[in-house]
Amino acid sequence: MFFFSQIASVASTQPYLTHGPVTGNVDFNSATVFIRTNISSTVKLKYSTNSQFTTYLVSSAATTTLTDDFSTKINLDSLSPSTTYYLDVLVNDTPQLTTPYPYFKTFPSESESADLKIVHLTDFCCIRRYKLSPTNTFVNAGLENPDVVLIGGDFDHRNPSGTDQNDARVQKRDMFKDLYSPVTSTTFVNSILRHYPLAHMWDDHDYATNNSDKTYLYKSISLEVLNEFFPTYATSPYGDWQKFRIAQAEFFLLDSRSQRDPKKKPDNADKSMLDGDNLGVKGQLEWLKQGLLNSTATWKFIVSPVVFNPTTSKNDSWAGYLTERAQIVNFANQNNIKNILVISGDLHGGGIDNGNNSDFPEMLVPQSNLPSGTDISCFTALNIGKWSQGIYGSDTLSACQGYGVIEVLTNPDRVVLKVKDSNGESRLSYTVPFSP
Repeated sequence: MFFFSQIASVASTQPYLTHGPVTGNVDFNSATVFIRTNISSTVKLKYSTNSQFTTYLVSSAATTTLTDDFSTKINLDSLSPSTTYYLDVLVNDTPQLTTPYPYFKTFPSESESADLKIVHLTDFCCIRRYKLSPTNTFVNAGLENPDVVLIGGDFDHRNPSGTDQNDARVQKRDMFKDLYSPVTSTTFVNSILRHYPLAHMWDDHDYATNNSDKTYLYKSISLEVLNEFFPTYATSPYGDWQKFRIAQAEFFLLDSRSQRDPKKKPDNADKSMLDGDNLGVKGQLEWLKQGLLNSTATWKFIVSPVVFNPTTSKNDSWAGYLTERAQIVNFANQNNIKNILVISGDLHGGGIDNGNNSDFPEMLVPQSNLPSGTDISCFTALNIGKWSQGIYGSDTLSACQGYGVIEVLTNPDRVVLKVKDSNGESRLSYTVPFSP
């Protein structure tokens, strides 16, 4: 099978595609596609609703340059809702791909209700730190045929903090290049990247290093490279919080690192995970509150890179930021904002709570492909906490690979949360009824 450019067969001076296409920033009529070449080139996207390109359109041209490590992003507009588009990349007008072509599907219109499936993958293995163990996670996650794939934090676990600005930039770019490579990330690329729209926000191990916070010296570089190498939804100048709407569901993707106060700070009104720089109306806390308040979506999903359930004793999770956490819960209750759910990661195991412990129904998504027998394989807290519907994994070093599935269903309106293992078997499941 021809995956990307056959790099080994092309002379190093000839322009060719090295990474991509990676599709994100998708809504019902537009998308953004990331592309990278080996040297400075002119690139275009050929796109079609026909898998054999019997008819097609060509995007406007973009130029890859050394300044951006020969990467670029191309916007596609005036697309049709709920429609599959196939992609080929033209590098200096030379097609780079062959059948089967990569593809993505646009979202349903925001004005309609539809049955949706969202897959959540989080906590990836650090390719350069551990030898990857075999896993079926990405293959089975791809077989779910989701409408969108959420990639949580720690994408991956290599801690690209850098010794200076230039080194930090190189390390972060290399992380994305490894994750996008069909050589080092074969099943992820061929099962996920080539077929589905993506959304992604960072956590500590891909933002900087373990338990990192707003004091990280090169956090502006983290944001620069994220926007350079990932087709994000609109981010703030101060961090990577994002949101998107798909039919009757709205997702709020949190940045739990670049604005957080150090975890050792006393937990009071001056301690924040979302607005440690005191940005106020420009900050993430107010953005989240106003976003929830003004949302017209039936379902509101808070996607938190770290665990929201306060019974989990991990002091860099929300359990160490209870004052601000209470602000969010109280704001929702006082304003009668209903049908809020939380999707979280970072703990490396799975769990589901009906809201009795988490205040909102919460699904904790297990790690994707961390190898067993390591210090990061399964459950990174001594006290896992209380989860009404149970947990998936153990507090030993055994692996608990898997992914999360969110099904937004109609007739009647409901959400089904499922924690699945790497073989695609449901380990936990819970149905959240619609609250009128």
